[in-house]
Formats: sequence, C-alpha cells, structure tokens
Amino acid sequence: VEGESDPFAPVTTMAATTKRRRVTGDDGVTEEDTSVFSEGLLSAASRQRLRDATAGSTPYPHTQIDKLAGEAFMTQLRDELLRLPGTYKETDLFKLYQTPDFANIDPTNQPELRNELPCLLRLREALYSKAFRSFVQEVTGCPPLTEKTDMAASVYPEGGHLLVHDDVIGTRAVSFIVYFGDLNTDWEDRDGGALELYPVLDEAEAKKIGDGFTAIPATTPTALMYPRFNTMGMFRVVPGQSFHAVQEVFAAGKQRLSVQGWFHADHPPAGLEQASRTQVKRLLRAVRETSIPRPLKACKAEPSSSAVQALLALGMNPAYADAANVARVSQALRDQGSAELRSFFAPKAICGLLQRLQERDERDVLGKGRPPSYTAGVAPGWNLVGPPHMQRFLKLEVPTDKDTLGTELAKLRDSVFASEHFAQFVTDLVGRPTDASSSVCRRFRPGLDYTVATMPDEIEHVDATYCMVDDQTDGAQEAWHEGNCGGFECYIRAEDEDNPEVVAVYEDGDNAGKGGVTNVCAVFNSLSLVVRGTDTMRFVKYLSASSPGSRWEVHTDFALSKQD
Repeated sequence: VEGESDPFAPVTTMAATTKRRRVTGDDGVTEEDTSVFSEGLLSAASRQRLRDATAGSTPYPHTQIDKLAGEAFMTQLRDELLRLPGTYKETDLFKLYQTPDFANIDPTNQPELRNELPCLLRLREALYSKAFRSFVQEVTGCPPLTEKTDMAASVYPEGGHLLVHDDVIGTRAVSFIVYFGDLNTDWEDRDGGALELYPVLDEAEAKKIGDGFTAIPATTPTALMYPRFNTMGMFRVVPGQSFHAVQEVFAAGKQRLSVQGWFHADHPPAGLEQASRTQVKRLLRAVRETSIPRPLKACKAEPSSSAVQALLALGMNPAYADAANVARVSQALRDQGSAELRSFFAPKAICGLLQRLQERDERDVLGKGRPPSYTAGVAPGWNLVGPPHMQRFLKLEVPTDKDTLGTELAKLRDSVFASEHFAQFVTDLVGRPTDASSSVCRRFRPGLDYTVATMPDEIEHVDATYCMVDDQTDGAQEAWHEGNCGGFECYIRAEDEDNPEVVAVYEDGDNAGKGGVTNVCAVFNSLSLVVRGTDTMRFVKYLSASSPGSRWEVHTDFALSKQD
C-alpha cells in the first residue's frame, strides 16, 4: 500500500540467506556478536531473575525484558524499520502493516544493506545467536532451539488489531516481540495495543461448550503486556495454552511498531490436537453463533398473504407488502444471492429505539474512540459469549424487568423474527422452503467484539439479519459505509480464503458480489438477506473502538430444504 498512510517506505529488495554475522575477538576466535544487549542481560543473575518471574506468571508462563538494548541503538533501529517496505493486510483476524521476513535479508549478496540496515542486521544475528538461544531456553524452559530465523516488523496503526490465536504452526517453540513504542510520544495504557494473554476455561466451563474440550480460551484476558519502547516479551508456544491477541490501538495518530518472531525447535510441539487451528474445526459443531435451530412448520412455496398481514400488524414497513417490491427483492436473491430491505419497520413501530441504543452506549462508555472495559455491557440477561478464537459478543437471553431496552429487543426477536410469519415471509422471497431456524439478539461492542470466518455447513442457509446502529450522528453514516470501523458482515467463498485478490476486494468498502466477496455494511433499521451456500463463510468484522457505537442485531439463521 503506497501513500502517506503507509508507515513503511521502500528500500532495496531482499534476497534469502542463512548466514550469520560474526566478530573476531582479540584471541583470533570468531564469536557471535551479542554486544547489542543491555549489560548484564545474559548474566547468571539475570537468567535466574527472569526464570523465576516466568515460572510465577499467569495465565501461562511469560516474561518481559524491561531494557533489551541501548537506547541509542534502539532509536536508530526504529528509524531503519520505518524505511523498510511494508504491506497493508486486513482479514477477519487482523488489521496491520507488515514487512517481509527478515530471514530474507542477505548482506553477502547485497553489501549495501550493511550501511542501510546495520542495527537490524545486528539485532537479527544477536537474537538467533547460540548464546541468546541458550538464554531463552533457560528462561522459558523450552526445548533446544535451532538457528532457524523467523521474524518481521509490524506496525499497528490506529484501529489495528490481531484477534485471539495460539501461534502454533510447525516447529515454533517460543514467541517474542520487541517493542519500539511510538516514534513521537511515550506509550500509555489508554493507548491500547497491549499483548493480551488469555487463560483457559476450567474443566466444568469447557464442558458447557462440548464434551472432550479441555483447552478453551476464556472470553477475556487476565494479563496485558504494553508495547513500551526497548522492551521484549516472550512466551512458549504451547497448543491449547498460549492464547493471545493484540489489543486494538485506540490512540489517534499513534503507531504500534514492533519486531515479532519465533524461535524454533527441531520438532513440532506435543498436543497439536489442542492447537487453535485444529480445535476450531472440532468446535464448529459444538459452538454456533446462534442457538440450535428449531424445526419449523412446513412453509408454503407460494406467497402467503396471512404472513404478510401478521408482519404488518407487528410494524413492518407497508412497502414490503407491495407485490412489485417483493418481486424485486426475490429477483435480487436469485441473481446475486443477497438483498437489503432498508427501513424494514415503519417509523412508528420503532419510535425512540435509536435514542435508547445511543443512551445505552453512553452508559457503558462505548464507541467514539473511547477505550472499552472488557466487561462493558455485561449484565443480567446479557451474557458474554465466546470462545474468543471464534467469536465474542453479548447475547441477550431473558431480560430483567428493569431492562427496558432488552425487553424491547427481546420482543422484536421473539414476536417478529422467530415467528412462523417471518419464516413464511423469507420462504416467499427466496422461493424455497426452510426446515429450521434460530434467532439470536446480539450486541457487538466497540473495541471488543467480532466473529471469525469458519468453514461452511453441509447445507445451505439464509441469513436474515436485522441491524441497528447509530448512523444518524455526524459522520456516523460514512463511518459505517466505508467500513474502516468494521462492524460489517462479510461473506467469502471458502476456497478464496487465502487468495490475495479476494483479500484486496475485501478491503474495498463497496464490493458486493466481486471476487466471491459480499460485504453488508451496518445500517439502522435494515434487514439483510443472504443465501449462504455450502462453499461460503461468514463473519462480522471486528468492531473498532472508533465506531459511532455498538452494532445491535437480531440474526435469524434459516436452514434451507435440500433441492431435489
């Protein structure tokens, strides 16, 4: 990504290498250069102190080195990093800029790099030196480490984030992050960008998700590591344990610059069946974004006037009883697989609802760039749903008598979207009968919530999502439409998940139907209908703290009858 928003600038092309820089001592013996590290860091006393701190840390063993190297060296290194080429990357899981792998820098073939990147080359060789690998092994208790180099730099701009994962890939044994803070000011806790460390649920809580699950991350972290200048964090990569995330950068105009990488062992770690990538596949049948679908009465394949009349009585906009409008929606579903019904309810039916949503966000101090509390909005009737390597949001169960907003939303869920009348209405529009459905009311909180893309089901579905957001205040409509604050629905073909052309389309805020991607931006009082095929994944993009407010929705999932 070129332009002023790109924190990196292009320099010389990099080529692969496996060679290491060494220095020759007074005795003529060639040794690895570890002089970049702070004095005493590799000493026996330092090892013992860090080993003890690591062993006593929670939610799993980790450590943070407070002063990795000299300040002048790290300042120069920061300048070098910002001159490197970087690529903007955004998916359901992350939003950041990243450089190429530093293992591909070869000063032997390109000697000019020693003048352009002297500090980076010294740090790379020092980190993967035998002495430092021995230090890491002793501090973390990991198995012996190889010389394999695996590191790069990342910049998380305002709104940048990385969702929960465990880093388990191949032979990774220890994760590390070297922090450079922000170029101009000190990093403060309220700026965000912390490394979040997540505990696992106890056995009883894990069983509520499904039998046989023993390593499920909790919905909120219990330890935070902030990206302060000249510090380094480390933790062992352990399947079913090392769950972590990068908190969104909340501060306007700040950039979280770091070098992250991995030390590798000879063999993959034990317990790969608990790794998040493998675990999510097993969890998919046990954990659903919605409740278990309930069987429906047989819906007629032809229009039902009684269903429409019932929905009109419940407040549906009369425009959607008009035969011409119904025909246009049905045609869009046949041609594009999706349709959007704006102003779904008549104004009188939802009078004052937007104001009540705004008031709830103000009460919970959410949105408009404000750093959120992990428990914001959690209350009787509003349960926090995970696990966070798949999803996180608030789900409305049975509201309390005092929760007037919850009662209003529950009525919409139960009386309208969970009704047989609405099921018949959807059947009329799609032109195919539905076998089962489930309705759930969810709140996606700014700076906290999302769902991630998971493999599709074996049957086709229709997603009917009634959305409620604040798109009336200044700049709010543009924020939701452009998609920079997230909170939109994205549908993507499963085979295109790693296709860079699809990712590029996904980054476009107005791309319905292009490249196998359909984005549905959040609009107040809008009902979106999407036919989700057996090759299609769905997610709600992480909602940034900068958004105008929460994304509220009633999501109804219809299972379509199999076609003959």
